[in-house]
Amino acid sequence: MSRAILWPVRNCNFLRVIKVLAIGDRRSKYEKRVGCANAPDRCLGCRQAYRFATYDRWMSTPWRFFRFLILISIAVSIYTFDANARLAKESDLAAVTEFERAVFEVSKDGTYTMTYEARVSILTEAGRESQAVKSIGFNGRASKFELLEANTINDGVKIPVAASGIQIKEVGDSKVFDSSKETVISFPSVRVGSKIHFRYRLRVHEVPIEGFFSTGLNLELDNADDFSWLIRSEKPLYMSAQDRMELLSVNNSRDGSKYVVEIKNRLKVRLAIAQEDSPFVENGRLPSVIVSTRPDWVGFAREIIGEQEKELRAELPSALEKIRAKAEKLPPEIRMANVAGMVAQEFRYFGDWRRRNGGHVPRKLSEIAETGYGDCKDLSLVVVAIARAMGLKADLAWVWRSELVIDKSFYRLPNDYGFNHAIARVDDGGVQWLDATNAIALPRGVYADIAGRPALVLSEAGVRLEETTAVKAADSVIDVTLNMNVGSKSRGGLIEFQGDITQTGRAAIRAEWGLLYSPREQLEYDTARWVARNDRMVEHEVELPKD
Repeated sequence: MSRAILWPVRNCNFLRVIKVLAIGDRRSKYEKRVGCANAPDRCLGCRQAYRFATYDRWMSTPWRFFRFLILISIAVSIYTFDANARLAKESDLAAVTEFERAVFEVSKDGTYTMTYEARVSILTEAGRESQAVKSIGFNGRASKFELLEANTINDGVKIPVAASGIQIKEVGDSKVFDSSKETVISFPSVRVGSKIHFRYRLRVHEVPIEGFFSTGLNLELDNADDFSWLIRSEKPLYMSAQDRMELLSVNNSRDGSKYVVEIKNRLKVRLAIAQEDSPFVENGRLPSVIVSTRPDWVGFAREIIGEQEKELRAELPSALEKIRAKAEKLPPEIRMANVAGMVAQEFRYFGDWRRRNGGHVPRKLSEIAETGYGDCKDLSLVVVAIARAMGLKADLAWVWRSELVIDKSFYRLPNDYGFNHAIARVDDGGVQWLDATNAIALPRGVYADIAGRPALVLSEAGVRLEETTAVKAADSVIDVTLNMNVGSKSRGGLIEFQGDITQTGRAAIRAEWGLLYSPREQLEYDTARWVARNDRMVEHEVELPKD
């Protein structure tokens, strides 16, 4: 029999206590403290605690537990991995890019045409598997794609890709409206020793920031014999190279009325890694070049800021006014974090990137309120509007959202590809970086995927680069105290575990997500299952908090 009982105890201001008793192959008693019982939205500024006592039967004999410890010790001593990673040698290569050419023709309004060509040599079966199909992404609304040539070369004979071997398909995210497309090319008769060759043209007739162009060349852990990028522009070009490996040749020149930047490789590039399952190189370590039509960030995205500020001067829709009024009643230290949380709960995430500037300019506040959804820039606009209505200084900001922090060197020249997410910067006596796509409030804290990285703040006075708050170990703590009684006779030879687990700050986010989003029956099952240490349960009973 397995049985789990869960009930709340409300005897403190910012505390929800949940107790569980699960009985099965493993018997557990569990107490969990989460959230804010009295706050209108759950707040992770409070402490979350877990207490449990578990009794395990270890394969009927407690001595087998010691065998397990011995086996673990032997395994650790045997499987001590050395660092044997190295750069690939010629004999390691599965495929190599024989040549790559990219030519950009940039107009004054920032639109451009890119012609790209490459030929890849297939050296092994692994190379055949990875290179025989090529996918090329583009925006079907903002650009026009044209495949000029595609063929397989066997023993000097070209075998053209038939029309049936080419497909252009929609590839947009299922949670957004957009115009992302992909051209898939399946090359015929590819074998070891083949070469695949393709050439295409991409005409970009709509750019997110009018009159601006930027591009970047960042070498990857790959292999190439010869490559060159040529950028010709009607507007002045500025470039910045970072190349400690001295692999690149970069030239800036004039050709009549055109400004020209040419990037080539000095040596064959052999950066693939051998003898390593998951190779990783820190951002900024490999050679890179940034090319931009602006020498600095002054005046950048002025048109976008103007549209945002115009909307921020509008009256708050009633749905936003309700959030503001509710937030005004909260203590100042948790107020804005709860605003972000309430916005995330009131408006579901859904992006609409089909219209011009759709990837950068938010929709109108009235439209967001009416539809009940928005993407990161929409929800950030809502947070900023509410914050300003409360008399606070607030602006939208762009960051690169990921668990991996992007290197600051990517922002040494203005570009529009170093950002993939919009957040809100609010100063209420201390700067907070709020992400309204996360429904769990984190007062005075910051989520790890936007922490400690450059942020482009879009204020009415212009843009400026700042850095988001860095995460600290003290902001995400799990304390574990565990006592083990092996072979307790009073428990029929069971192994008894008793202890405490306390989660604080970001460490408690996952548990709070479960309380907020999991279906009630599923959360009951998951809670009992977790308490029972994933052993088989015949039945379980769980009583969850009513709110």
